[in-house]
Amino acid sequence: TQSVAKAITKAVFDNEQGQAQRLQTSSSVEHGQMLFKDANLKTPSDVLNAFAKLDSKMVKSHAAELSQLAERAMTEVMLETDSGKKLKALIGDDAVKSLAVRVVKDYGGGVAAAQKNPEVRINQMQAVFDMEVMHLKAAQRHIEGLASTDLDQGVYAEGLPEDAFNKAGVTNNVERAAAWIINASNSKGNDAENITSLLKEYATNGKDLLNMDNLKELHARLVPNVERDYRGPNI
Repeated sequence: TQSVAKAITKAVFDNEQGQAQRLQTSSSVEHGQMLFKDANLKTPSDVLNAFAKLDSKMVKSHAAELSQLAERAMTEVMLETDSGKKLKALIGDDAVKSLAVRVVKDYGGGVAAAQKNPEVRINQMQAVFDMEVMHLKAAQRHIEGLASTDLDQGVYAEGLPEDAFNKAGVTNNVERAAAWIINASNSKGNDAENITSLLKEYATNGKDLLNMDNLKELHARLVPNVERDYRGPNI
């Protein structure tokens, strides 16, 4: 009977094994359909709108899973916005996904925002994406301009006076590079000894510093206590 089938479905999905299955799904839609037991959820936006129907008991008993689902659905919505598509064209699929995940985690508002008015929060985060697109395009124009500029003339031919960054007067090029980095950095508490040591290591280990994985590794070692693994002009 229908009541028996419903009871079996509840027994299967309202336990730890059912939760593990849901967390392994490939999309927020599939996850939402299983958690909310609603096959009518067809898009990530549908999933977010379903949060408005949650009662306090459900929110409390599935707090962690609902938080993950809200962030997942918001991330998928963000990737399908015009801004998300423009960013993808500029920086690629993996980079825009990584950025969307972090923006949603920092500014999405989680379950509470999804219950209240997810569209408002999506619009706010889309404004962040819009600014990123603007800055990336400005940087692109600058780089394209440099390609047709004589870099042996004007300010491009000028060097930074040594005493402006090399207060200690070191002569080793790696140590000079470390001094330049510290002088140019806005970060507080830079460890000059660690920076110099790492520069010496990377100057001889043959690792390609145009490779993003190598850059992330170097950044993590340079700033081990950094609170986030990405930066943008606005975030």
